[in-house]
Amino acid sequence: MSVNMRDIADVLRAAGVPVIEEGDWQHRGTGGSFDAQSIMVHHDASPPGSSSPSADYIISNLLAQLWLDYYGTWHICAAGRMNHAGKGSWPGVPTDNANATFIGLECDHTTNEQWTQDQRQYGIRGLVALADWLGIRDSIDDLLRHLIAHKEWAPDRKVDPDPLDMDDLRAVILNPPTEDAPVDTIQLRSDDHAPIDSTAWTALVVDDDTGSADLLKGPASWFIVTFQVYASGPAGSKLSLRPYRKHDDGTDSDLYTIRDYVLDEQDSARFDLTMSGNLPAGQRLRVSAKVAAGTAVSVTAVRAQVATF
Repeated sequence: MSVNMRDIADVLRAAGVPVIEEGDWQHRGTGGSFDAQSIMVHHDASPPGSSSPSADYIISNLLAQLWLDYYGTWHICAAGRMNHAGKGSWPGVPTDNANATFIGLECDHTTNEQWTQDQRQYGIRGLVALADWLGIRDSIDDLLRHLIAHKEWAPDRKVDPDPLDMDDLRAVILNPPTEDAPVDTIQLRSDDHAPIDSTAWTALVVDDDTGSADLLKGPASWFIVTFQVYASGPAGSKLSLRPYRKHDDGTDSDLYTIRDYVLDEQDSARFDLTMSGNLPAGQRLRVSAKVAAGTAVSVTAVRAQVATF
């Protein structure tokens, strides 16, 4: 399906999302051939929080057609081809040539940063509208081909957008919430964990009252978790955290890649892990820990705040 990129601002506004048109965006691009068919999602690796200069940086470096800011506003930066994908591959896409067909969406976000409620609400609404406009929302297979992350295109060199689970995002885009759900916040904390094993993963207890390791039980259409681990041990010791889904049938599956942290010279540290996604019925959200062999590390406290939508 062929689209006119100069219609993109109207498409987004019709979806009810805030839009800013950046200067003469209709005539901006690298000059190469461009036929918009797909969307690639990035984060701009700006400092945590609001980073308002990012639109100017994206425009001056011809990096992407779109920028989603910290407050959920869509900035239209260009209608032409932009340099956002770089080298990579994906089924059905010519190797190293995603810029020719993929709209680049940069987000005001960085590694381990929490997505804001406005980014989630307006981001999903805008992506649904763009997917319908491009004709790529008929099935998960369509979305798997046409809505991807930079880290899927170039997994050997990119992690963005972190920590977004693209399978979860594609599922939400295929079946978006009928309305913006209210936020339900759960706060958990647990102290005095035993030393962490180096031979097996240890599920971290987060609920003092029940001794449970479950941060959240599905179903949840979307969650955002701020997870803090306080640890002590010899300086230089490595603590690994594994966020995962525990299934009712006893199996489990990774939520994200394993995160590795190193204790500093103070012999103690607080490590932060941010998670987001959806959680189907029959699944529970957990985090397990493990240390390097021969290392004595104790987790002294765990705290978590879980927001569901």
